[in-house]
Amino acid sequence: MKIHVSDETLRALRAPEDKPQLIAFDTKLTGFGVVVGQRTTTFIINRRIEGKLCREALGGWKGRGGELDARSARKEALIRLGKIENKESTPGAAKRASRSGPTLAEACALYMDWMRKDGCRPSAIATVEREISERGRYLKAWVTRPLTAITGKDCRARHEAITSDHGPHVANRVMRELRAVWNYIAKEASAGMIDGVAAGTVFPGNPTIAVLWNKENGTTAYVERRREPVPWSRLPTWRGEVMSLENPVRRDYNLIALLTGLRRNDAATMRWEHANLTDDPMQTRVWNTSKQAWEEIELAPRILLRPSPKGGAKRSFSTPLSSEMVKILKRRQADNASLFDDDKGWIFPVRALKDDATRKHRCYLCRDLGLPEHVKGTLTHIAEPKGHFKHLVAPHRLRDTYTSALAEINDPPLSPYVIDVLTNHRPPRGSVTAGYIDLSTDHLADCQERVTQFLMAKMKPAPDKRRFKAVA
Repeated sequence: MKIHVSDETLRALRAPEDKPQLIAFDTKLTGFGVVVGQRTTTFIINRRIEGKLCREALGGWKGRGGELDARSARKEALIRLGKIENKESTPGAAKRASRSGPTLAEACALYMDWMRKDGCRPSAIATVEREISERGRYLKAWVTRPLTAITGKDCRARHEAITSDHGPHVANRVMRELRAVWNYIAKEASAGMIDGVAAGTVFPGNPTIAVLWNKENGTTAYVERRREPVPWSRLPTWRGEVMSLENPVRRDYNLIALLTGLRRNDAATMRWEHANLTDDPMQTRVWNTSKQAWEEIELAPRILLRPSPKGGAKRSFSTPLSSEMVKILKRRQADNASLFDDDKGWIFPVRALKDDATRKHRCYLCRDLGLPEHVKGTLTHIAEPKGHFKHLVAPHRLRDTYTSALAEINDPPLSPYVIDVLTNHRPPRGSVTAGYIDLSTDHLADCQERVTQFLMAKMKPAPDKRRFKAVA
């Protein structure tokens, strides 16, 4: 039976009462069809290869409880039919894959295991799992294929398809993840660490080299981050807007975000056990994500620890607290005690609006810190407000402002190495000198004090220079 496979056609198509199912093929795409049962309708592909009929189910039609509409199934059929013509999805593909090295699903599993051992953030691991692993949504048709069977032509076509369906940022990210998996497996295979692959095996070139990367904000490979520091002339207005906020927690959060230059999540998840406001060393503990255990550490005086910043625990760092920061945090400590009785250790606490279990994605920020999931109504870390404020800006714009202040300080100017440390940036690639430098805590504290004074001065309203004529 021949039909044009569309949602409209399928609504009227039913299996005869005297037969368990009806098979119909598309009039335009050879090999693409549907199996209509008494309760479900399933999309299939069907084609003869070397005289042998090969059939594969794509998924159920959503009109009868499945997950695919006709348009999505047709796109998937185009991809799968191309695979079958290259004999990559015929019966026995699993056996051939075992002789050709790991499949994409197996490679992703190995890569994610390495990420966990390497102390990568749970969010980064979850992204790989969500997007390209066996459970991923973007490379489902490839998960059973040997990694070495993925070609540059495949990568370019899939990148274009993801771009069309999900946007340029997602497409670039998916291919970067695939590139990272491929490079990791190639190294492990060369070292003889992959089962079934002989030591010294050289993988073919990474197929993502064929991808024509989408331009994102003017670049050809990566997102060009906006650089928008608050102009010095607007900083007094910004502070006035901050001080007019009804929520004192959010007021202090914005001030600390500016004075520390921390990234949004680092500022939002500050905890008292990671902040030493005293002049003496403090004993505390941090969560080791690799070992899944607590570790005892000592914090130096007037230091704020960020145990799991961008880059994971291996990029953890401490930043000095200036006298103004200590003043704000001590005030916050006292206010929290009167507002919440128990702030659960959060410096900037708010009440959770949803249970973490009901959210689409679990809170990786809490998992990074070894803390339980959110429970509706209990205190957790602050989040960005949904409302619009005329003069308030995103935390990363405050980070831009802080970094600009570091660069503008004179008499004497700050060393570029100091700026890298205070902003938790990696030194430039190839910088041999950076490997020799270990800046003292006292010097960094002095630099932090200077940038705080610079910013506090910039936040003061300009004096009124208008002159009034004396009246006799």
